[in-house]
Amino acid sequence: MIDGVLGIDVSKNTLDASMSSCNKVRARSFANSPDGWRHLLDWLITQRVRRVHACLESTGRYSLGIAGALNEAGHVVSIVNPAQIRDFARTKLGRNKTDGVDASHIREYCELFKPKPWAPPSAAHRRLGELQTIRAGIITGLTEWKNRKNSGMIDAVAQSLADVTISHFTSQLSAVDEAITQTIDDDSVLRGPSVRSHDGRQVEVAEPEISGDQCWNMTGAMGCLSITAYLSARSLW
Repeated sequence: MIDGVLGIDVSKNTLDASMSSCNKVRARSFANSPDGWRHLLDWLITQRVRRVHACLESTGRYSLGIAGALNEAGHVVSIVNPAQIRDFARTKLGRNKTDGVDASHIREYCELFKPKPWAPPSAAHRRLGELQTIRAGIITGLTEWKNRKNSGMIDAVAQSLADVTISHFTSQLSAVDEAITQTIDDDSVLRGPSVRSHDGRQVEVAEPEISGDQCWNMTGAMGCLSITAYLSARSLW
């Protein structure tokens, strides 16, 4: 039974909470840290709220900690696309477009729309997300240094150092790709279903389509986790 609605405005260091229960609205701030998460859970207990529907915007790793703590404590958690909250807040603010989204807007959105519950990503999904982030950074660095070398660099020492840097990024990219492939191969959900053909060969079934909401709920961050897209992109490097 849900006996309260909790909106949380998440930032790197702070959790601003707005809770409604028994026709009363209460607000409080907590540190975005394991101690702060425990203090928020203790605060709910002191308010005699046994189970809340907590709603927060997806802010990547900053929101996953408190979302996981609330979920583990038995509360219902929804992680919502920030664009949806922002559009809702605009309808509340009217002409005053300069005010930002706060915890009360998030709580009111949760009360009105009752977004579906979030499920914590598996360890494999979280590892894959982190590896993809690392890979994106490596590709950015590799592209930058390739462009620098090909933009008229003529000094032999500079060219040699550029080659060493490019070689380093290339080897790191190979290591990350190997880790990503291993993570996918070791997890049946990421690997996807497969069937045997009539001649005994294993044939991969096409990856199912994933909706935007599912992407947000799986990763807690913007964007889809597409294995097919990763495998296609990997072949370009």
